Amino acid sequence: MPIRVCFPFVGDSVGGSHIATALLIKNFDPNFVEPVVVVHQPGPLCEYLDHIEIPYKLVPMTVFAGARPSIPHIAFSQVRALRRLAGIVRNNGINIVHTNDLRMHLTWAPAARAGRAKFLWHQHVLLSPSRMWNLLAMIANRSICVSEAVRRTMPKSVEVDIFLNPLDFSASADLRDRKPELVQDLALDPNCRLVGYVGNMTQQKRPNMFIRAAEKIARDSAQPIAFLMIGDDRGGQRAASEQLAKDLGIADQIHFLGHRSPIEQWLAPMDLVLAPGVGDGFGRTLIEAMAASTPVVAVNSGGHPEIIDDRKTGILVPPDDPDSMAAAALEVLGNPDLGGILASAGHSYATATFLPAPIAAQVSALYRQMVGGH
Repeated sequence: MPIRVCFPFVGDSVGGSHIATALLIKNFDPNFVEPVVVVHQPGPLCEYLDHIEIPYKLVPMTVFAGARPSIPHIAFSQVRALRRLAGIVRNNGINIVHTNDLRMHLTWAPAARAGRAKFLWHQHVLLSPSRMWNLLAMIANRSICVSEAVRRTMPKSVEVDIFLNPLDFSASADLRDRKPELVQDLALDPNCRLVGYVGNMTQQKRPNMFIRAAEKIARDSAQPIAFLMIGDDRGGQRAASEQLAKDLGIADQIHFLGHRSPIEQWLAPMDLVLAPGVGDGFGRTLIEAMAASTPVVAVNSGGHPEIIDDRKTGILVPPDDPDSMAAAALEVLGNPDLGGILASAGHSYATATFLPAPIAAQVSALYRQMVGGH
């Protein structure tokens, strides 16, 4: 009989952790794992799950532990949800509850144990110091982290395994021929080079560092360059970034494109991707760009150095240093041989390392350990 694993989500967004978990679910062997997906709010995630044909149970909730950084509020939210969620665990024969974001970790952990299921804490981002994590570590049976950088921030009392986030390569065919079409659609100079930023507009992702580097690249490049910024304005940074581009005199070269999907169709035509974000637990954009055979310049922070072998599969530069990022970008753009080497090596590494099926098999093996060889 397969292990029944519950994957609860809030439902108000779709990010890297949701995409990675969906890939695991699609690649589990149904003879060993039976996923039960629970979504608490209709919205973007439901639309995404419908699109990729993953069934789910809609269990409406509006109050979640962790929505406010207050221990009393967390405790109140946990108690309020406990009976209902524990009933879902028991009534559906759930063996393991596998959570993937802060609100679900804190809301579902007590309910999982009250429902007599194992609790698996899957951490995708770096943790800031907090007593909450020590309490969560007391409840968790096991934990998964997506990088060594994340593991270093975890409480020492919880047993941690590192499993990489998988990537879907089915749509990563050679899309570089799409560049003329993209240039025409955006009304750009037919001879321009495309330099991209992919990430939500948050302070952590450093969109303004990208713009400051872009100003230096545009000033020193002998070729016309268009800078494409792709991502939701989730952190309220876009207005400030647009103003910075105006102040630096490059507003006509910075193109704010918002959310775009599938991202491969935008990454592959680019000549270079810059990843200025600091403290990323994993760095999914790096892998997606490498899979699309696009060279990457990224800051040496968080999980980035675990993905990029400097000057072999990409280039690493110091955090919050637009001069260094611009210099590395100009080197890649001005040296086609270097760009080709980085693109080829990056593609080989990504497609050999982040395949969904082997990672799903590793997670399945962990499930079997957790339930005692079920």
